[in-house]
Amino acid sequence: MPKINLVAFLLLSCLPLLAMSGTSDTMKLTGRLVYSAGGNDINMIELNSLKQFSLGSFSTDSSINHFTRLSDSIFLFENCNGRRKPNCLLKEFVIGAKTPNTLRSGYSPTYIPENKSLLFYDQDEESGQMWLHIADVRSPSTSHKVAKAPADMILSNGLPYPIITQPLQISSDEVIFVGEDKRLWRVQVSSSKLTPTIIKNCIPQIWRDRSQRLVCYDWESQEFYQTTLMAGNIEKLPQLKGAYGLVYLPKDDVIIYGKARLKMLVSETYDIFAYSFNTNKHVKVRANSHINSGVWLP
Repeated sequence: MPKINLVAFLLLSCLPLLAMSGTSDTMKLTGRLVYSAGGNDINMIELNSLKQFSLGSFSTDSSINHFTRLSDSIFLFENCNGRRKPNCLLKEFVIGAKTPNTLRSGYSPTYIPENKSLLFYDQDEESGQMWLHIADVRSPSTSHKVAKAPADMILSNGLPYPIITQPLQISSDEVIFVGEDKRLWRVQVSSSKLTPTIIKNCIPQIWRDRSQRLVCYDWESQEFYQTTLMAGNIEKLPQLKGAYGLVYLPKDDVIIYGKARLKMLVSETYDIFAYSFNTNKHVKVRANSHINSGVWLP
């Protein structure tokens, strides 16, 4: 290929990414984003000014993931270390504190503030089976099992693909999660009553309360889409192609997410973006930054 054509090709290839980039002036964001890149550091971005602050580094040999908000200044996260048993602990952190407080063993926590319930996964020591649990956040060591977790999907290359994800709150007393049969189930938190939905192959990402729509990631097609729980009508979201680490801003109806891009044609780098459902616009929140998991605080 002639050199001039190669340059033109590369410029055209970059146009979609350039069109997605923007400045903070094009989208008004509110609140704070607390997030981790998957290591042992926690950072916070003031979204109205896009200033970043470090909240601390808490271990040298563990990963921080799966945040859930307990209050405007307190959040919970999963802290995992493969050389430790139990390898994943649920930790509570108050902004401004020096160290987090360990609550118990567990994975992928979700807090329901209306009835002070904590949902999470944990492993049965005897059988090795992973279960979804519910506990009162004031006494998290006492919990009861609700449903078996799904087994990993096996990809075409033979590698396992975990589909256990955080339960997603959809009302004051209800969450959805991926069941043992790999379809989505609803659970009434106060009664632990389970109800199946018609939705399959969905890793639930966010719940848009004002439109009553669920944003899913389809592990077969590797695409994002949104749907209603009852009718099941699907609207594909190609604008989120390649997104990861989604965090929802309910006040703004905006998704914060990470995305990779080529750097010098041979390696990847990562940026953090925001996408608005109201304006269908993307803006770059922070360049050269990776988000593995996070939570929005007012």
